[in-house]
Amino acid sequence: MVVTGDPALQGKVRAHVATWLQQHGFTINAKALAPDALKTLTSCFVIEDMACARGVVEHQATSDFLVFVRAELVGGKRSKEANLVAYWFLKDRDAAVDKRNCKPCTGAVLAKTTGELIGAIYDETALAKARLAIKEPPGLVVMLDGVNVGVTPIEQDVAPGAHQISLVRDEVTLGGVSLDVKAGDLTDVKVPIKPPDAVASPGHPRPPPPPEVRADPVEHRSHLVPGVILVAGAATVVTGGVFLYYGHKGGPDDPLIYPHATRQGAIIAGAGGAAVIAGLLLWWHASASANGPTASVTPAVTMIGWAGQF
Repeated sequence: MVVTGDPALQGKVRAHVATWLQQHGFTINAKALAPDALKTLTSCFVIEDMACARGVVEHQATSDFLVFVRAELVGGKRSKEANLVAYWFLKDRDAAVDKRNCKPCTGAVLAKTTGELIGAIYDETALAKARLAIKEPPGLVVMLDGVNVGVTPIEQDVAPGAHQISLVRDEVTLGGVSLDVKAGDLTDVKVPIKPPDAVASPGHPRPPPPPEVRADPVEHRSHLVPGVILVAGAATVVTGGVFLYYGHKGGPDDPLIYPHATRQGAIIAGAGGAAVIAGLLLWWHASASANGPTASVTPAVTMIGWAGQF
């Protein structure tokens, strides 16, 4: 802790700052800076060079953080108005800074103003915040609670509590995670990423898979009816042959034993022959309908061929 400024205020402000730090669990290091380093730090603030001040704290301070307060009277030594400016330095972090106007800057008002000032800069430090590290995969936009905070890999200080993190590429959310963090936590955040083919943007919907084309199912017609007709036709032809045989029994010069058998046999044999022809045609048609071209197209393979019974 370092307090500079008007000598009339330094002691009081130092006491109030020490009280606040101790009430909030901090231990004051009376030798956080060597005398030469303290002079250098004060000179940095005189010329308002924050890089200089941060360099002194980074390389010469023996504490993890340093609180620097400057108290200046406004309007002369008899004035009861003052401006208080405070800096909270942490190594490897930018300093948190805030200021307050104190009027009249005496007694309880000075104590209250100093306490509010130190509390305000503490709330801005990493000590009062959690830190998130999102490293993988690289090159993705990080949306923290709906706000773009940069591109992976990135580290970000956040207020304690619940937060939502999403990783985005080309306006497409690839993954997200919710988490609850506490002050002082350093969390290495792992965001599960969806496969690219499982994600589609509103303006660029994921294309549908290629259609699968299949041939119409082959119609298998029964051979029962043609077979029955063939058998019946063949039997009818045989029957007609028998009639013809008995119609001519005894020779061409002998009297006919069955005078009408010849004519009837011819009719029956003709009907049987027609039935045989019809049966053969139906059999061929049933066999032909069971054969035909077929094609199948899938994302992995395309097949063209002939399906049927052989």
